[in-house]
Amino acid sequence: MSASGDCRPQRPARERLQRSAAEQSPLVDVGSPPALSLSPPVDSDGPAAPCAENGRPCVSPSASSGSSAGSGDGSQSGLLTARAMHHAHSTNDLQGRPADGSPGPAWCEPMNAGHRARSFPTGLAGSVETLSSCSEPSAGSPLSGITVQKARSRGYLVNQTGSALLLSAEELDASLPQRQLHVLVGTWNMNAKEPPASLDDLVLPDSLAFVPDLVALGTQESHADHRGLLVRLQSTLGPSHVLFHSASLGTLHICVFIRRDLVWYCSGTTFLLLTCHLTAHLEKQNQRIDDVRRICAALDLPQAIPSRSSSRDVTERYDNVFWFGDLNFRLHQSRPRVIDTIVESSSTILLRERTMSEACMRSLLEWDQLNHAKHKGRAFEGFNEGDISFLPTYKYDPGTNTFDTSHKQRIPAYTDRILFKSRRDGVRCIKYDSVQPFSTSDHKPVWGLYQCRIRPSLDSIPLAAGQFNRAVFLEGLRRRARHLPARRVSDGRPCSVQ
Repeated sequence: MSASGDCRPQRPARERLQRSAAEQSPLVDVGSPPALSLSPPVDSDGPAAPCAENGRPCVSPSASSGSSAGSGDGSQSGLLTARAMHHAHSTNDLQGRPADGSPGPAWCEPMNAGHRARSFPTGLAGSVETLSSCSEPSAGSPLSGITVQKARSRGYLVNQTGSALLLSAEELDASLPQRQLHVLVGTWNMNAKEPPASLDDLVLPDSLAFVPDLVALGTQESHADHRGLLVRLQSTLGPSHVLFHSASLGTLHICVFIRRDLVWYCSGTTFLLLTCHLTAHLEKQNQRIDDVRRICAALDLPQAIPSRSSSRDVTERYDNVFWFGDLNFRLHQSRPRVIDTIVESSSTILLRERTMSEACMRSLLEWDQLNHAKHKGRAFEGFNEGDISFLPTYKYDPGTNTFDTSHKQRIPAYTDRILFKSRRDGVRCIKYDSVQPFSTSDHKPVWGLYQCRIRPSLDSIPLAAGQFNRAVFLEGLRRRARHLPARRVSDGRPCSVQ
């Protein structure tokens, strides 16, 4: 992305933009991933093919980034993975900690209303043309200067003769003293229904104080209009984020949005993002466990970056791994017993609070098949999960918050989960919750906020070169602008996004 046009100096507008960014941007400011790829390589803008409902898991092979044809096994099911996510620093002015060394604001505080009110950045009209303003280079430029000596050393961008490497510890610490990245991961079985008009509660939860640096969403039984969902997400997140990559297979879909000022940078920390839809039904726990084992052994990743592990388990080849989706593990208990246990916390349910009593949670999780499988070492060895304090996410009568009243009388369960693991305890779960107000599907979405440590690296790792989905970015901002009140922009023609 670049700004161009015959623009006159607009220092007041730029100063206003800087103040807005300082007030509303995340505390942690990091760089972007290089070669991120999702598998299988399919056209994310095309319609979704039907996914098999025969009890077999959704699994697919790996692929490089970009859109091309691909297929899974005969079940037409698919597993999507995001590979080789490397993050480091950006040249943004924001720092991870105040100058006096005191800790910054907590992440789990109410979201700044300005972002959800579609007024980012403050003082601008919100249209595409007001994303940035041109100004002549001056001593007051927000960008740090690059000395001629550094440029002549030939070491600023490539690891050859100089010491000022783009991915060096010195460069990383200058922009990210805490070396942390905040990642929001979400999963939702959409039941092939169109999502609600507002996705704020999913990607901009009001319990958070800052917008995450990276947002990854995996959907199962997705609505056919994948591009429509991407545009709606872009409109929700606003101009601070861009769609880095997305892919789909059958009714599975995965997408990754990152902060706009991070798309040029990377670090030596590798990420694997993996979403799936495992075998359904209470009595098929063994099949689900077999699904997990096959997925771990079948994925041939990474392909474009070096790996420090030769393990046959793909989750052992990355620093940080997020596995999320409709894992379909059930509560091994009768429906009346589960319902009675939930009703014990009816006071919080009636108040629409998403937390449940500790006693109720202990009882429900004692019956959880996934926890049993983990404890016995049968599946997801080494994976962790945030503390569950919300209602079961399955199964609801669509359009309501009432558990299944159909003739099937499904037992409420925590089928929708987000698991993670990392080397050297590099990931910490800050918040783990569901989105109870969403009622278009028979599942409730689940999201988690995670703090991830990143480290410097060598410049030999390929950079992302600023790639993102420009078409989705522009369309999302056009839709976002419709919700903004008309505002007068300062004199001078603003730059256009090219």
